[in-house]
Amino acid sequence: MSKLSRWLKREKINAVFENDLVKFLKSLKIHDEIVAGNVKCGVCENTITLTNIQCIYPEKGGIRVCCDNPHCYKMILEKQIK
Repeated sequence: MSKLSRWLKREKINAVFENDLVKFLKSLKIHDEIVAGNVKCGVCENTITLTNIQCIYPEKGGIRVCCDNPHCYKMILEKQIK
C-alpha cells in the first residue's frame, strides 16, 4: 500500500510542523507540483505555494489543497464536517 493510500484512509492528521512540511509534501508526491505552480486551491483556484498552504484534505479518492484564505479554509472545514 502506498503512502498516499495509507494517508487517505486515516481519519485525520492533527498537524505537520513547518520544518516537516516539505518532507510530508514529497511523501504525497505533490511537492514538485506545488513548487512548479501547478496546484490550485480546492475552493478559490488560487495557486498554492509553500508559503500559502493552509491544509491538505482527501476528496474523491485523491488529495486537495487549500490556501490560507480564511474563507477557503472555513469552506473546507464545513465540507469535512458534513
